[in-house]
Amino acid sequence: GGSRPFAYAGAVYTLIAAAEEKDGRYDAEGLDRAMAWLEKAQDLEPDVLEINMLEALIYVHNGRLEDARTVLDYLHELSPSDYYLYRIEVVYWQAVGDLEQAISWFDQAASVATTVPQRLAMRGQLADFYFRQKMWSEAKETYQEALHFDNSNALLWHKLALISLQLEDIEEAEKCNQQTLRLKDFPAARQLEEAIKKKKSEGSVWGKLFGS
Repeated sequence: GGSRPFAYAGAVYTLIAAAEEKDGRYDAEGLDRAMAWLEKAQDLEPDVLEINMLEALIYVHNGRLEDARTVLDYLHELSPSDYYLYRIEVVYWQAVGDLEQAISWFDQAASVATTVPQRLAMRGQLADFYFRQKMWSEAKETYQEALHFDNSNALLWHKLALISLQLEDIEEAEKCNQQTLRLKDFPAARQLEEAIKKKKSEGSVWGKLFGS
């Protein structure tokens, strides 16, 4: 049925994901195996965008950024507005270390997304990106945008609670964490609940000391 190259590409994507280490780096042997499967897929179907874009992703993760740029530029000529290609641009610019470009490609990917889950994925990933950069206000705003698409997502509420605590907005942190626990009870949310109680207690002590 002509599905073999796409099955190979699926193996490539799985191997790329499996090659990621806990510290965010990628195992070189795992990426080499992914490339071997990719070459098999390309031998069968040399001109399929969804297959060839994985080559750029492998290059990004093994540090071959010039090769990744060459492949990405070529693929943009073939398909100027592809959601998945734009997502790889995000990964590329993060690897380069250009935060402004990475944020721009997050926004462009969201703009060409064709489904709500795709748009939610990009807003959530952009918020996570801000979170990792400790850009708390930007992260909070973007998580709030993501919640417009998925208001029952406990993890989004949890992250919003964490950010509110970072911003010293204890009441907002407590409200978000309570919503998290209503949706799903898990250890990290309970730990955050205790941290919020501790913060409130500290505030109460200082208020009594200074007569407020």
